[in-house]
Amino acid sequence: MDPSLIVAEHVDPEVGITPEIIEKVFNILHFAERLKPDFEQCLRNLWRLFIERDVTQLEINPIVETQDSRLMCIDGKLNFDGYATFRQASHDDLMRSHQVDPREAIAKVAGFEYTGLDGNIGCMVNGAGLAMATMDTIKACGGEPANFCDLGGGATTERVAAAYDLMCKDERVDAILDAR
Repeated sequence: MDPSLIVAEHVDPEVGITPEIIEKVFNILHFAERLKPDFEQCLRNLWRLFIERDVTQLEINPIVETQDSRLMCIDGKLNFDGYATFRQASHDDLMRSHQVDPREAIAKVAGFEYTGLDGNIGCMVNGAGLAMATMDTIKACGGEPANFCDLGGGATTERVAAAYDLMCKDERVDAILDAR
């Protein structure tokens, strides 16, 4: 795939989708001018979905023109803010069990965030900022993080034990850095 065909556009959450953003992305995609109203509505609907459903990542691939000259998002990927599930009970209805990493499901039940990565050093922290800094430190020292494991504030003994258990079961993990 040609990377120049990927369109990513920053949207200021305080401002939302602007006419300038719509124009810019519309021109990059080279749709016929008659599709501009549909395109604008599509982007505005996607932005509303992003904001109202606590989406952290929204990818559309592809967006196509149908035979009756309408735009349609054929496929896409959504990631949701795990810390917003108390506001979004409908998220669980959208999940398909075969699409969820079993480790992430175990972590969710235990009350923490977990994302598996390709490295060999397990990383356990309290807070996403500390997780990012810890993973950067691991990489700066020549290692590769095996996971993003955020126990959040007020981690209980049970939560810590569940996180250790999860990381120790990962055959790629040679060491665990506990930076809580």
